[in-house]
Amino acid sequence: MIFYCPACWREVPESIRACPYCKVDVKHLTLERDYVKKLIAALDHPEPQTPIRVAWILGLRGEACAVPHLARIARESDDSYIVEAAVEALGRIGDPSSLEAIRFVAQHGTVRSRQKAKYAIDLIEGIPPFPHEEATLKDQPSTAQTDGPLRASTIDQTDSARPESWLNRNVVGMGVTSLLSDACHEMATAVLPSFLTSIGAPPAALGVIEGVADASSSFVKLGAGWYSDRLGHRKGICVLGYFLTGAATSLFAFAITWPLVLLGRVIGWFGRGIRGPLRDAMLAESVPPDARGKAFGFHRAGDTLGAIIGPLLAVGVIEMLQARGMQDSSAPFRTVFLLTLIPGLASVMTMAGLVRERRRPPNHTLQFWASVRELPTAYRRFLLGVGLFGLGDYAHTFLILGATTLLTPTYGVVEAAQIAALLYVWRNVLYAAASYPVGALSDRLGRRGLLALGYLLGAVTAGGFGLAFLIPLGAHSKLVLLVCLFSTAGTYIAMEDTLEGTMTADLTPRETWGFSQGVLGTINGVGDFFASLIVGILWTAVSPIAAFGYAAVVCFLGSVLIERLR
Repeated sequence: MIFYCPACWREVPESIRACPYCKVDVKHLTLERDYVKKLIAALDHPEPQTPIRVAWILGLRGEACAVPHLARIARESDDSYIVEAAVEALGRIGDPSSLEAIRFVAQHGTVRSRQKAKYAIDLIEGIPPFPHEEATLKDQPSTAQTDGPLRASTIDQTDSARPESWLNRNVVGMGVTSLLSDACHEMATAVLPSFLTSIGAPPAALGVIEGVADASSSFVKLGAGWYSDRLGHRKGICVLGYFLTGAATSLFAFAITWPLVLLGRVIGWFGRGIRGPLRDAMLAESVPPDARGKAFGFHRAGDTLGAIIGPLLAVGVIEMLQARGMQDSSAPFRTVFLLTLIPGLASVMTMAGLVRERRRPPNHTLQFWASVRELPTAYRRFLLGVGLFGLGDYAHTFLILGATTLLTPTYGVVEAAQIAALLYVWRNVLYAAASYPVGALSDRLGRRGLLALGYLLGAVTAGGFGLAFLIPLGAHSKLVLLVCLFSTAGTYIAMEDTLEGTMTADLTPRETWGFSQGVLGTINGVGDFFASLIVGILWTAVSPIAAFGYAAVVCFLGSVLIERLR
C-alpha cells in the first residue's frame, strides 16, 4: 500500500506524524479538514485515478466550493481523463463562473474532452441534465475517518471510474519509439566490429569506444534523472536524447580512423543517457504498481524488436552491395551507417507525437547530494549486486567480434561478419521473446530470484565463449555452440534489462524515480565501461580466453551477491 502526505502529495511512510518533506503535521491536518476539504485537496493526488473519482463525487454532491479547484485542473492538467472528469463535474454543479474554464477545454482539449465541455456548457445554460444521473452522494458523511497519511485508495471505488489499463497510449508509444531507436543503433552495432577491422583498428579500440561511450552515458543519466525530478517533467529531455542518438550514429560513415567512431558513439550514448532513466520513470508512472513487470517487459520486447530489424536490414544492405563487387571493403558499412538516420529521426517524431506526460509540480528544493543520501537502504544493497555484475557485463559487440573471429578461418571475413550479425539477430529475437514473459512472471513470483538467474546465465555465456576459443571444434560444432551461446545471451539480457528497472521502481519512492533510474544507469554504465575496457585489453594483450574467463567469474559473483543481499 502506498501512502501520501495530504499536503505535498509525496510518498511517505504510513506511521509518520510529520511529513519529512513539507514538515506538515499529517495527523493534525487530516483531523482538521472536513470531508469536502479532503476531497478538494485530493484533486492534486499523484495517482491519476484519484482525481477522477474525486471530481465525480464533487459533481454529484454539487459542491459549489469546489468550482475554482475543478476549473483549475480542467485548464492545467495534462491528463485528458482528468480534464474530462473535471468538466463533467463542473457541468453537474452548474455554476456559471466555471464557463470560462469549460470553454477553454472546448477549444483546446481532445475530441472527447471537447464533447464533454460542450455538454457541460449546455447543462449550465439550461439544457436538461444527464439522463443517467439518478443517484447522488448527498447522504455522504460529512467527515472522513483518517488520522494519518492518505492511502492511494482513500477515495472509494465507483462503478463509473475509468479502469486503469497497463497497455495504454504511453506504453505503446514508448515501445514504438524504442523499436525505431534500437533499429537505428543496432544497424550500426551489428557491423561495427567488422567495419573497425576493415579500417585497421585493433580489438582494444572497440573496448575503448564501448567503454568511454558507456561511461559518458552513465554519468549523464545520474544528472538527467535528478534534474527531471527537480523540474517536474521529462518528455522534452527524452525527445532531445532520441535526436542525439538518431543523428550521431551516421557520423561513423565518415570515419577514416577509429577516433571519429568514438566521437559519434559518445554523442549517441550521451543522448541515450539523457533519455533512458527519464523514459523508464515515465513508463513506471504510466501503469499501476502491480503491472510494472508487464509494462517494462512489453517495452523491452518492442525495444528488442527494433534490435532484430536493425541487424537484418544491415545484413541485407551489405549483401546487396557486396553483389555489386565494391572495391572498398568498408563502403557497404558506410552505407549502413548513413541509412540509420531514417529510423533514428523517426523515433524522435514518435516520442514527441505519441507519448503524453503527466507533469508534476516542480520540486526546486530537491538537492542532489541529499537525494543520494536519502536512497533507501534496500536499494543501496541492490545496487551492490548490480554493480558487481556490471564489472563483468561487457558490451555485446564483443560477442559479434568473437563469432567473427571464430568463423573467419572457415567462411572468410565478409561471410563470417554476416553470420555473426545474423547470430546477433537471433540473440535479439530471444531478448524480445523473453522480455514480456519475464516481466509478467516477476509480477507473480518476485523479481530478485529471477534476476539472479539472469546474472548466472550471463556467466554461462561468457564462459561458453572462452571454451569456444579454448577447445578445437569443427565448423558445424562451432556454429551450433555459437547459436546456443547467443541464445543464452539474449535470455539473460532480457532478464537483466526488464527486472533491474522494475526493481528500482519497487524499491524507491515515486518522487525520485527519475533520479533512482539515473543512479541505476550510472552504476550499470560504470560497470560496462570497466568491463568493456578490461575485456578489450585482455583480448589484445593476452587472449580472448582470458577476456571471457574474467567476465564469467565476475558475472557469477554478481549472481551470488544479488541473491544473498536483501
